[in-house]
Amino acid sequence: MPLTEKLAQARVGVPAWARSPTKRLRAIGRGLSAQEVSEAIAKLDELSELRDKISEDPESNCDDTDDVHFAQHDLAIALRRCSVRAATTLA
Repeated sequence: MPLTEKLAQARVGVPAWARSPTKRLRAIGRGLSAQEVSEAIAKLDELSELRDKISEDPESNCDDTDDVHFAQHDLAIALRRCSVRAATTLA
């Protein structure tokens, strides 16, 4: 299952306004492969670019910024728990 699907699965049963449960994100992190760690890093880069675009757009609102921040935060929580075999990708 791709990383994006795993992150979506972590949100099952969670109200739209609530944060992803940390316990679920940590469980995802423990099972990440080196490939998924690479995907997460690429997604963080993509989110960073999106955050920069939003900050320059006078039409954007705080919800857009929050969505990007929360997505970055969820990935960071998962990455903190990745296994030693996958952690070499982070280096």
